[in-house]
Amino acid sequence: MRILFVGGPGRSGTSFVADRLGSHAQVVTLKDIELKIFCEKNGLQDLFHALVETYSPNRAVMALNQFHRMAEALIEGSYGQPALTTAAPAEDWRAGISAFTDRLLEDGHPAPQTSEHFFEAARALLHRIATLAAGADAAEDTVFLEKTPHNLLAIGFLARLAPGARFLHVMRDPRSIAWSLQTMRWGPDELTTAARWVDSYCRAWTAAEAQAARLGVPLIRLHIEEAARRPGRGRRLAHRPAWPCPPGRPVAGRRRGGSEPLGGKGGPGRARPARHPPRRLGRPFRL
Repeated sequence: MRILFVGGPGRSGTSFVADRLGSHAQVVTLKDIELKIFCEKNGLQDLFHALVETYSPNRAVMALNQFHRMAEALIEGSYGQPALTTAAPAEDWRAGISAFTDRLLEDGHPAPQTSEHFFEAARALLHRIATLAAGADAAEDTVFLEKTPHNLLAIGFLARLAPGARFLHVMRDPRSIAWSLQTMRWGPDELTTAARWVDSYCRAWTAAEAQAARLGVPLIRLHIEEAARRPGRGRRLAHRPAWPCPPGRPVAGRRRGGSEPLGGKGGPGRARPARHPPRRLGRPFRL
């Protein structure tokens, strides 16, 4: 089974894109569920740090317990999203998590790990998750799509976790993101604070994008305003196994930094992408 990670800043349209791609007969996804288990706090990346990079017995125990609590919260739907039991029975999810963590134990305690052993166990967990989402009879060319917005900030870790995976980064005019953030119950109260949130993400993404280029990771960029202006392109994304863009080239045809900065013309919250002609589309980008 092939893996596709979709990410981007919160309130940029990642859910919309994942939903459209998930309508393709070849794509399976856990609808409306973000599998925070990979790179969010207390997920696999933190567990890797505790067991491989900075091992100590007490920190390893705490990290493994936090990982188990996070997994259980996902299974039960404690993040304000559907429970994983909407896709498969709870005991199947718990068996997959236990099979993974058991490989990290020695005499019942978390043991120091090599990178190779940790990622071997983590890949088996990812395969188990994808299989539970798709069903045991899924075709070999099925694509498992996972959308957790900030996942792609850890694109190097994900590339090691899932060699051969594809990555889709969704972006929106930064002013629109900031405006949307400060209207959310969990978001900042002030637009200037929301702007700092977006600026922080964009700086982190610049570093992640450079890492993706160094690693040769197959990355496609989608600008949501372009998809909204040209809905036919969104339909092609959802219903064609080949995407009309080579790795590392933006779908939207907007030069890097093409949108006006936060607080520029039009004022905050009034998204107006800079007017640049679309790029010519290149060779197909395969799922």
